[in-house]
Amino acid sequence: MPSVSRDIGNPQPGYFKTRLVKNGPWVAARIWRECECTIGGGIPHISRPSCDRAGWLMAEANGVEADPFKVWINTSITKEEFEYFTATKQWAEESAPFMPEANPRKAVDLNELPVPTF
Repeated sequence: MPSVSRDIGNPQPGYFKTRLVKNGPWVAARIWRECECTIGGGIPHISRPSCDRAGWLMAEANGVEADPFKVWINTSITKEEFEYFTATKQWAEESAPFMPEANPRKAVDLNELPVPTF
C-alpha cells in the first residue's frame, strides 16, 4: 500500500484511531468542519458544499472534544471502523467494564484481563 503524505500543519476532516495513554486500547477519533452559515439559518451544522462559509475545525477522541492537530497526526481509518470502535466502547461500558475499552485512559495489562472461556 503506498504511503500518503499529509501536511502535518493542515488538519482535514476524517476518521482516525488513537490511544489516550501509552499501551491503552484504540479509540475512535474524528475531525469535521462545523459551520454557522446564513443558508442554514445560523444553526450550527456539519459543513456541506452548499454552505456559504468554510466552517471551523472540530475534533473529538473517544467522544470527548479534542484538539484537531492532535487527532490529525493519528492513523486514518474508515467511517465503518470509526463506528466499530464507538460501538465497542459503548458495549464495554455497559456490558464488560473489565475490558480495556471501558477504561481507555488506563494502560492494558494482559495479566489483569480475564481468561477467555469457550
